Amino acid sequence: MSEIRLETKPFAFINSPLWLIAALTIVLSLYDETLLGPAIFVSLISISLLHYRNLTPLIAFPTFIGINSEFMHKFIFIGNFSFSWKVPLLLCIIIYVLNFIYRQKKLNSFAVSPYFSMGWLVYLLFVSFKTQSFSFSPYAFVGLLFGLSIASQLFANENRENSRFLLILFFLSVLFMILVGYVEVIFERTFLMSQWAQEERYRFGIMRIGSTVADSNFLCSILLPSLFIFNTTPFKKIITPSKVVFVNVIIVLQIFLTFSRTGMVLFFIGLSLLFILRSKHAKLLFIGLLPVVFFVAYKVMPLLMDVDINSNAARGFVNNLAFNTFLENPLFGIGLGNFTSVSEQYTDSVVGALDTMNTYMSLLTSGGIISLCFYLVYIGFIYNKSKLLTSYDRRLFLVGFLLYNMFIYTIDSFFIYFTWIFPAILLALIHHSTDKKSEKDNSKSGDIDSNYDCYDN
Repeated sequence: MSEIRLETKPFAFINSPLWLIAALTIVLSLYDETLLGPAIFVSLISISLLHYRNLTPLIAFPTFIGINSEFMHKFIFIGNFSFSWKVPLLLCIIIYVLNFIYRQKKLNSFAVSPYFSMGWLVYLLFVSFKTQSFSFSPYAFVGLLFGLSIASQLFANENRENSRFLLILFFLSVLFMILVGYVEVIFERTFLMSQWAQEERYRFGIMRIGSTVADSNFLCSILLPSLFIFNTTPFKKIITPSKVVFVNVIIVLQIFLTFSRTGMVLFFIGLSLLFILRSKHAKLLFIGLLPVVFFVAYKVMPLLMDVDINSNAARGFVNNLAFNTFLENPLFGIGLGNFTSVSEQYTDSVVGALDTMNTYMSLLTSGGIISLCFYLVYIGFIYNKSKLLTSYDRRLFLVGFLLYNMFIYTIDSFFIYFTWIFPAILLALIHHSTDKKSEKDNSKSGDIDSNYDCYDN
């Protein structure tokens, strides 16, 4: 009997709708957390894996669920036994990475080196052991997120068609999130855990949607960069311009339906930045608009903050507490996931312990200045790699990436997979860049496989 090797065959899986059908069946578990929904999902993934004998389903599975982040916290029930979706996600990553190493592929030309991610995780472990506050759960989750980021980069960087599949998967994952959001608006029901207090549920008589990320602010933080990235040349070529225009409309409408004040302000900032960057007089326009930005910050933001005084007061209190905690341990912080043990001393049994509500404060409290520097280096890697895009696509990608990094000042997104998928999306966009110079540079650096010329543009 001949040996069966699992290989990633370019684009084989995308010709079948099986993975999308499988992804949609998980919705069944939103209504009834039994074996039915997860069993159908896992079965279709398994059938596809056996049929195609490649690892594409093992990327589709964790990527889809990771982007729709609340699914990662669902459980599979088998009788009296249950286990988290994180378990099969981690197994998918391990199998894929081991298979990749088995085929002796070089770990080069990444947007963010896997060694950098591993070094960051080791540093966070060192901090916890130093402060004698180690807790396995947050480190396992961060390891899962970093593993997803590494696996998706491995997949996107392997060949052009894999990168095409990843872009389509990213597009459909966000589209699924959007559709769930509109279903919530129509039926006035959130299907997943809500992170709002009761009085914050409605604004202006309309229920705030959480979709598959369970919070309107997190939802808006994903929609904003997706809006700009979807308008890059590769997406317009793969998805077609008409579909992109349609998705633009439903994304913009949903950004406003989230009633996220930060999201609305950043949406207009993003449009202004894009207008300035596309102008021949970019520097003059930027200087001229600075007074407008200061006026908005001074006059408009206070009005927006008054919409929900209770929420803003809680956010300010927690962030001040986080900053004071950081000042007590400025270099190394207090260890990953330990801030809630501080905040619970100042909250009651109803509210419970609170996270920092600010990704940068989360970095500072968990790992100090050094951890924040790790994240800044992460941003630097992505910025530097984006130079391989065309000038048009690079502007769109960087504006979206910038808006996300501005948005996470108001939410704690360190434990959100969307924070870590940017490197893989960037690599996929580079593979489909229309800039001849970029294609030439990528070919020399190994970004594009030797079969690049056999694919149609």
